[in-house]
Amino acid sequence: MTNPPRNPASSSQSDRYGPPGKGAHSVGQAGEDLACRWLKRAGYRIVARNLRLASGEIDILARRGREYCAIEVKSRRHHPAPERCVSPTQLDRIERSLRQVERSLFPPPKGLRIDVIAVNWPDGTGSARK
Repeated sequence: MTNPPRNPASSSQSDRYGPPGKGAHSVGQAGEDLACRWLKRAGYRIVARNLRLASGEIDILARRGREYCAIEVKSRRHHPAPERCVSPTQLDRIERSLRQVERSLFPPPKGLRIDVIAVNWPDGTGSARK
């Protein structure tokens, strides 16, 4: 995988969550960018990013064929398993959001699911796993 672009701006508080010199927001954005590249290589089409709905937010809405997937991206620097940072409450909100947007999807979905993509930044480079 290619590395996300570096930002020279620094935020010491958020350095534990991402590559050195990245603020919390840009670390999350870089993690989502990396996840999108990974998904495209795996044959998915990105339908929407940062989709905000009354019931919550979907980081990435992707599809392969007529199967749609709401993807939560978790980016961390010093955490062995970022996917463990997704709470049951957060999963419930994502499910409600996916159900809310389901009626407007075209082509109509044959399947819906929620995935979590974890992005680790152990040495300033990103690696994603589903």
